[in-house]
Amino acid sequence: MSRAYRHIAILLTALLCLQTLTAQRHQPLIPETFTMEEYPAIAERVLTYMENHGYPFASISLRTDSLTKKPVIHLDTGVFITFDSIVVKGDAKLSTSYLYPYLGIKRGSPYNESIVRQIDKRLASLPFVSIARPSGVAFFQNKAVVYLYLNKQSVNQFDGYIGITPQDENTGKVAVNGELELSLTNLFKIGEHIDLHWQSSERYSQYLDISAQFNYLFKTHFGIEGNFSLDKHDTSYLLLHYHIGIPYSFHHRNTLTPYFDFRSSTVMNPALLDFTSDSVCIDYRKRMYGLRLYVRETDAPFVARKGFEIEADLSAGRRVIRKNSQVDDDLYDGLQMQKTDYRLYGLVRGYIPVWKYFSIVTTGQFGSLLTGNHYYNELFSIGGERGIRGFNPNDLAASTFLLYSLEFRYHFMKNSFVNLFFDGGIYEQSLHGFYSKDYPFGFGVGINLSVRAGLFYLNYALGRQQGNPISFKTGKIHFGIKVGF
Repeated sequence: MSRAYRHIAILLTALLCLQTLTAQRHQPLIPETFTMEEYPAIAERVLTYMENHGYPFASISLRTDSLTKKPVIHLDTGVFITFDSIVVKGDAKLSTSYLYPYLGIKRGSPYNESIVRQIDKRLASLPFVSIARPSGVAFFQNKAVVYLYLNKQSVNQFDGYIGITPQDENTGKVAVNGELELSLTNLFKIGEHIDLHWQSSERYSQYLDISAQFNYLFKTHFGIEGNFSLDKHDTSYLLLHYHIGIPYSFHHRNTLTPYFDFRSSTVMNPALLDFTSDSVCIDYRKRMYGLRLYVRETDAPFVARKGFEIEADLSAGRRVIRKNSQVDDDLYDGLQMQKTDYRLYGLVRGYIPVWKYFSIVTTGQFGSLLTGNHYYNELFSIGGERGIRGFNPNDLAASTFLLYSLEFRYHFMKNSFVNLFFDGGIYEQSLHGFYSKDYPFGFGVGINLSVRAGLFYLNYALGRQQGNPISFKTGKIHFGIKVGF
């Protein structure tokens, strides 16, 4: 049996340090007795703990006591080091007020080697910078300066088209239609993200969505986000949406966000106020308070091959029906003019590498308006790229839905792939006096190609719903070039 020895910290500073650290850990850092076989593990544990608590130059050795002639542990803590500053080298412009909380570094805090070892991994998940060379640390006067070598990555994107079509041959009026997408990242050098999306694909219809997110403000883990959207459905109704949230960022770019939502809908066509119709709409205002969790752990910020995404969103609030001046007040007799609303949404997505150049992307989505008595203009839109491909976004409206997606990708270049996909699911429409259910699905093929100008994409999808046969005449083609700058 190996002989047990008692440890002795020879240096007074080391002894005081061990006492302090032991008190912080609520358990001995070094046991009262140990065997020679246990010493390597003890030494590694002590040094790891020391370098993560301000002593990166600590050393430990096993010596023989001159009096007792027995082995004792000799710990030399070295100097106490604190984080001083972050220096960015390269052409990337990024404020240190963003980098300090993002990297987990606090000026004046004890040096932590575990944080330093994660720096390049965390920087690699930022889409707007590229790592020119590994980060480094310089020590001087008991302080540590972190050097980052970053270059700017062009991730700002523009995509769109505008068309002019005759609206009335007699008057000569024309209509402007088209689609524009603008994505701006790190414009103000604080890691922010701004999106603008405008679409007018049908006569009298307009869709506008503007959103902005600022994380890690004022060297904290808190930020602010906002969103405004306008959705005009031809001459049917107008929907306005305002959103403001305070995201708390943790572990890279994951967020937990309390938020406030305000929605207002105005019915422009009084025929939609017919409560005998399965597409009945109503004028309403809705105030919702919610909490959203978003987690993304992937090997790349754009085209991931390995990892997962999770999103969970729960909100509650109050819906108030407003009377429309185009119809008699008698229409609202017996209606529930005010009620409490609950809204739930969840998403789970996995990226699974299967061979060297192949990967599988599988997605599950769920959403529900948990209380009944809803109207058509407050339902989820589940068609299009974020739902079931092969349909326009507004083709499918649901009060409750469960969707799944399976996508097979062949990666032939960085950020470039061809894919085959199948989307399907079940959705319900539980409206005022009406109920329906369907099992739509869509499938197709696409290509994403990274080119000098940006990203070229081409997708073709077919969809089926309500038992109708699949028709190539109704296939959806979406293509273009997202110009990077």
